[in-house]
Amino acid sequence: MTEPAGLGRPLDDRRGPAGARSRLRLLRVLPPAVLLALLLQGAGQAATGSAEGGGAALRLQVQVETRTVSVKGATRSALGVEPSTASTQLRCDEGAVALDAGAAVGASGLSLLASVPLGPRSYRVELRNIEAARATAQVSVLCARVPGERRLPVGTGTGAVMVPAAVVAGTGLVSGRTTVTAACTKKSIPVSSGVDLGNGGSLTVREALPSGARKLVVIVENTALEARRALVTVRCVDLPSGFGVTRSTAPVTIPAASGTGATLSPGVRAGTIKCPAGKVPLGGGQSGPAGGSGYTFPALRNGPALGYVFRNLSPETQTGTVAIVCAPKRER
Repeated sequence: MTEPAGLGRPLDDRRGPAGARSRLRLLRVLPPAVLLALLLQGAGQAATGSAEGGGAALRLQVQVETRTVSVKGATRSALGVEPSTASTQLRCDEGAVALDAGAAVGASGLSLLASVPLGPRSYRVELRNIEAARATAQVSVLCARVPGERRLPVGTGTGAVMVPAAVVAGTGLVSGRTTVTAACTKKSIPVSSGVDLGNGGSLTVREALPSGARKLVVIVENTALEARRALVTVRCVDLPSGFGVTRSTAPVTIPAASGTGATLSPGVRAGTIKCPAGKVPLGGGQSGPAGGSGYTFPALRNGPALGYVFRNLSPETQTGTVAIVCAPKRER
């Protein structure tokens, strides 16, 4: 897997002193744009930097835990195809928090149904297989800690949204779409999004990207002729004051699909991106091609990185976007 050239210009987020656990903040719901609320779940206050008198600088440690998940083949009958699913729970060690999770869904019949936090230390990841053959994928979680300090305060904003039905237009289909804007509290930083798309197979996350210093935008599309429900989450973390966060984006060229109908083979582009030297990833996101899909997930490439997989169903080459959120290994 390769790293795309030319990461976009970073957006610096120099934060003030870390504070205590924030209270739940209720935000207005504006259909189809939905604003999520956030409740920090960390244990106690965040670390505040070196002790007075010149103590050692705090260090941020990030680790990627991986596991292979096998999904049995779909069941085929006269009534059609019944997809198979498999779910697993990923958990960070005591003292660490889980900031992001996902799956490297390389096989064409596999898709990610869910990647949602279960608490400060764990995620649930669920996969779906529509092919007759058994398929496997590597699932992963990104864990972070500041050694010698209390567990980092993290929070999850969660909202259930209805994605409108698709509309028939001429000989084609126009997908229904819902845009979710998730906002973290004043002192916390959005690092990743999560979804639970149910088992219908018609929902796709078209985009999940940071928007400024405190928000994250998620776009969910629906190809079914009836409205479908999705669960969308945002993961936020309250870092010590000396860790300035940067966000960068990079374009990814996705090859065209080949064949037609039953022989259609999507164009696939997979790879990894890393933070600049001296920094570690906290999460990320993507914007996939129209009529295709995109996924990001914690990965390893000479240390923690962010992996991505894009699929293109169009007969033309398309461009996707991958985003990575980074923080320095040591406070500044």
